Amino acid sequence: MNSNDKLLVSVDIGIRGNSLLNYFMDFKANILGPEDFAVDGDTVYILNSIDNTVLEFKNNKFICSHNAGLVYGIKVAASNGAIYILRNDFSIMRIGTDITETMALYNVQTEAIVDFMVLGEKIYIVFFDGMKGITYEFDFDTAGIDINKVKSYNGRIFDENTLYETQLTAYDMQTGGSGRIIITDLDGRNAREIPIHTKHFLSGAQYFGSDGEGGTYLKIYESETDDRYQTIVESRLVFIDPQGQEKYVRQLPEQYKHITNQDKSINGQIYSLNAFKNGVELIITAKPDEESTREYTSRLDEVIPPSMSSETITPDPTKAITREQIMQNAMDFHSFNWSCNEVNLLPLPGWAAPRFVMGPGNYTSMPYCWGGNCTMEEYYAGMASGGRVGNINSPGPALVPDTFGHDCSGFVGLCWGETQKYSTNTIQGIADPISSSDLKAGDALDAPFYHILLFEKRDGWGNYILFESTVFSRFDRVSHTIRPITSLKNFIPLRYKNVEDSGMQSM
Repeated sequence: MNSNDKLLVSVDIGIRGNSLLNYFMDFKANILGPEDFAVDGDTVYILNSIDNTVLEFKNNKFICSHNAGLVYGIKVAASNGAIYILRNDFSIMRIGTDITETMALYNVQTEAIVDFMVLGEKIYIVFFDGMKGITYEFDFDTAGIDINKVKSYNGRIFDENTLYETQLTAYDMQTGGSGRIIITDLDGRNAREIPIHTKHFLSGAQYFGSDGEGGTYLKIYESETDDRYQTIVESRLVFIDPQGQEKYVRQLPEQYKHITNQDKSINGQIYSLNAFKNGVELIITAKPDEESTREYTSRLDEVIPPSMSSETITPDPTKAITREQIMQNAMDFHSFNWSCNEVNLLPLPGWAAPRFVMGPGNYTSMPYCWGGNCTMEEYYAGMASGGRVGNINSPGPALVPDTFGHDCSGFVGLCWGETQKYSTNTIQGIADPISSSDLKAGDALDAPFYHILLFEKRDGWGNYILFESTVFSRFDRVSHTIRPITSLKNFIPLRYKNVEDSGMQSM
């Protein structure tokens, strides 16, 4: 914490159950704990993913805890004394002084939610849509809302009057990365463009407002791949002067738990939720200046890159697959429609139903199943014969008989066209490690013995857009997710040996 930062909340991390905030790592190495935050006047709210609550603080004092209900909260916002919790079934809970209400959002097609804000009485949700993003605006309505029938804007909402998008345009090992941020009014007029040039690979950039004199504050993500094929990511705040030159810089601290929107611009101030190993703090972050610039040194300058070995795993021409087909496979599993009967939910030793399955009925997306890699046809047959829906029970030695669905590596293998089941460890036998700057749609990110994800794109704001069979955010199914690049820095980028390159772009 810089001496010019203003501390709003400080909580020591204790043993689980003995502190307001703790960390818990599940069997897929997802770290539960502080997940998001909101600020409303002098009140601070922190979403705690361990027990699905929102903690309320004022003047660095804990006031109370608000329960998010039976459905898991993934984002929090606050306005005019009310708390808004976006939950993983795409419902929104509003907790007011005297009443708690819930509304449903219909026809949401992706779990890749970039941002969730409430400004005044208006709710804004930003979904991934290329690098532009698309912002939906609506009022709270207990009758529910069809997301396709509300007002929408191309770009990411910044405040009541401003949208922006980030475009990552090029990378060259000799000259570094480049991109631009385009800022507009909500009506799309008065566009202003801010060029970005970085020494290292530009992984994303967020807009944090102007100084009122033509200067701009940005959060920039840069990265390099080291000799173990792990991604080293650095995030920093910068001030760009009216001539487009970087004038001031401040390095942001390393985190133990990484969340989307770890830093937010609220009423001209930059708020940061720092999730360190021994404690959590929420601060108003001092903007970069001459002092922080003098103190700045980039860790990326010391990274030793991978050796330029030409050795690759020999492809099998009979299994050749295009990137387009890989991504279509992923989308098909994500939009997969199926029905569940009572027999598919009967007790079975070693089995636990995915949490999104609330009872008999019709569902979308292939369920998560430990050890599973069944095709759609095999899943239909399994349900018809009385098999069980998925399995999120803690890892056992193998697939529990009569359970159907995908685990993470089963899903990626099937998307690649493989029928043999691979684990997160053995799947490296059919793929080559690559630099993170070379990731393209259909490649993967793998943490052996833990988890593997299928890469689609970068969103331009420091996140990966992915497909994964996952228990992340208690989705418990094949999901189209968004994760901060910083949270996957220890994952090894992989390229399937039989993929056929095409013109498919994946910046």
